[in-house]
Amino acid sequence: MKTTTLNPGLVLLPLLLAGLYACTHQQPVADEPARLHALPFNVVATGDSRADAAAASTFSWATGIEPVTGGLQTGDVSVNTLLEEAIANTLQKKGYRYAAATGQGDLLVSYAVALNDAAADKQLAEKYGMQADLNFLSPEPDKFEKGTLVIDVVERKTGLSAWRSSLQGFAYLDIDQAERRQRIHSIVQRMLSGLPARN
Repeated sequence: MKTTTLNPGLVLLPLLLAGLYACTHQQPVADEPARLHALPFNVVATGDSRADAAAASTFSWATGIEPVTGGLQTGDVSVNTLLEEAIANTLQKKGYRYAAATGQGDLLVSYAVALNDAAADKQLAEKYGMQADLNFLSPEPDKFEKGTLVIDVVERKTGLSAWRSSLQGFAYLDIDQAERRQRIHSIVQRMLSGLPARN
């Protein structure tokens, strides 16, 4: 099984679900808008070397995806919708076509999110066999929520893991929808960067 660890020290990239985002406020400097700066986060990824995702043509959602809950403010679009939009967009850029029928694509995609819940983190680690441990407390609990995101891509015919990535960091609770969408897209692209593009 191939395993890749992405070093968070090399990439300061807004974290997810705001997302699953590690950041702090700084006072604005003379007419400059306030900026959000990344704090440490952790991403790990793995996949079965026997899988041949690049030979697949289509992807669809796996069954049993749970709605994202927690303190995130999402406006009129759910976090699930933003995540699915970002994942689908990333896979389509890699050349995979979306198959609308659940469970019928060559690749089955699922994701799971745990927010501020150690028990849920443990369940994700047990289910997916990996954990992106981030040993930091929330810098401001009223503004940030510690969270974990797992994205899992499995070959339907073989059941082999084509790519699995887990991220842990801090979700920024109160952020406008456009900013949240942008941050989610950025982190999903990073998490799926190791999945081969279609042949």
